[in-house]
Amino acid sequence: MKRCLSLLTAALIALSMLAGCADSARQSISAPTQAPRVVGDYVRTADIRTITESTADDARYRIPEILLSGDDAERMNAEIAQLCRTQIGEGEVSSCSGIDYLAFLNNDILSVAVTLTYEGGGQDSYVCNLDVKTLEGLDNEGLCEKTGRLYDVVLMSLERLAKEDYEKRFSEEIIQEELYDKTFSNENLQRAELYLGEDGHLCAAFTAYIGAGSGRVLMNVVIE
Repeated sequence: MKRCLSLLTAALIALSMLAGCADSARQSISAPTQAPRVVGDYVRTADIRTITESTADDARYRIPEILLSGDDAERMNAEIAQLCRTQIGEGEVSSCSGIDYLAFLNNDILSVAVTLTYEGGGQDSYVCNLDVKTLEGLDNEGLCEKTGRLYDVVLMSLERLAKEDYEKRFSEEIIQEELYDKTFSNENLQRAELYLGEDGHLCAAFTAYIGAGSGRVLMNVVIE
C-alpha cells in the first residue's frame, strides 16, 4: 500500500512539473515582442505641395503632423498648420520658397524642427518638443530640466558656440557691430529654440542678423 502511495505521489509530482514546463513554453512562445519605437510612429508628413511660379524655382513644402492626442500635441499641430498657411497663402504668390522639417525621437522626447525659407535667403523656424509618454509639451526650460541640464548654463554655452560659428561663417564686411550686438543680445539668445537632435545632442535653432541678403539667417547650433 505504501509503495502504491509513493508511486502515486511521484506520478503526481511528475505531472505537475510537466504542466509547469508546458505553461512556460506556451508563455515564451506567445509573449509578443514589442518593436522598437521609431520617430515615424509619432510624426508624419501631412502635406506636400509643389508650386511653380514664372519668376521662381519650384517651391517645396513638407509640413509635419504629430500623431499623438492631448492638448499640447493638438496645439502644436494647429500652430504649425497656421504658420504654414500664413506663409504659403491661399492661391497667392508667396515669398516662402520652401518649408521642411526634421524630427527626432530620443528616449521619450519627440522633437520637431520646422524651417521656413524665403526668397532672398531669409529663414524662420518653429520648434516643438513633446514627451510621448506623458503627452506634455516642453519649452526650453522644461527640456533642460527633463534632460538634467541647467538652462542658464545652456544659454552661456549657446552664446559661446554661436559666436564662434558666426565669426567663422560670415566675413567682416557683413558683420556690423549693431547687428552683432542684436544677434547676441540676451533677448535674442532667449528666443533660440532648443531641441534634441541626432543621438540626443542638444541643439538650438538660432536667428543671426547680418548686413547682407535678407538681413537674417537661421543657425542650427549643436550645444552638446
